[in-house]
Amino acid sequence: MPEFSLSPLRMIRTIENQLDAFLDRVSETGMILEEGVRCYVDEGNCCEVGTKLQRMREVKTEGAELRRSIETALYTEMLIPDARGDVMRLLSDMQKLMDRMKDFFLELTIRHPDMPYEFGQDFKELVAAVVKCVEQTVVAARTFFRDPRGVRDCLHKIAHYEEEADTIAIRMKTRLFDSDEDLSRKYMFSDAVRVIDTVADTAKDVGERLAIFAIKRTL
Repeated sequence: MPEFSLSPLRMIRTIENQLDAFLDRVSETGMILEEGVRCYVDEGNCCEVGTKLQRMREVKTEGAELRRSIETALYTEMLIPDARGDVMRLLSDMQKLMDRMKDFFLELTIRHPDMPYEFGQDFKELVAAVVKCVEQTVVAARTFFRDPRGVRDCLHKIAHYEEEADTIAIRMKTRLFDSDEDLSRKYMFSDAVRVIDTVADTAKDVGERLAIFAIKRTL
């Protein structure tokens, strides 16, 4: 007889694959952001930056579709009922990270702040630290589904890169406001620094919630 529905085991495996694909999209968004900012700093608001932004939009759409598919399956198939709420919150949190990275890059291309030359390398280092923080959060999320007890081991790396991002951001803003740059230029560029730095803060918050979710799953 033909098979009209997936067995519970096959359905769980399908969702696991979708979860991995969804987390891949979060990770890819970070990589595109880092590449895009590097292009922006080195070459200005060129056509390659626009290409990166378009790809980031596509990845966000793919991630949103995967998220909806996972959420639908969790409810209709009554899978992991004890942790369903936590998984839904995790999906929402990871989607938020994607959204914030995309929104930051979009605003950068719209506003294209006049970046002082001497801050270009620092800006690239700041974005790299933020992306590393997001990537470690992705690692923690993957660990949550495979080995909840291992999530705690990921937290110190998330915290490390969040602190690194804060350190670079503070250094940049201090140097900027001590400089002779025009005040409007200072505020526009410092706002870009502040916004991307908050992405690392969000990633750290997600990691801390993940630790709580993991503890609940091991009880």
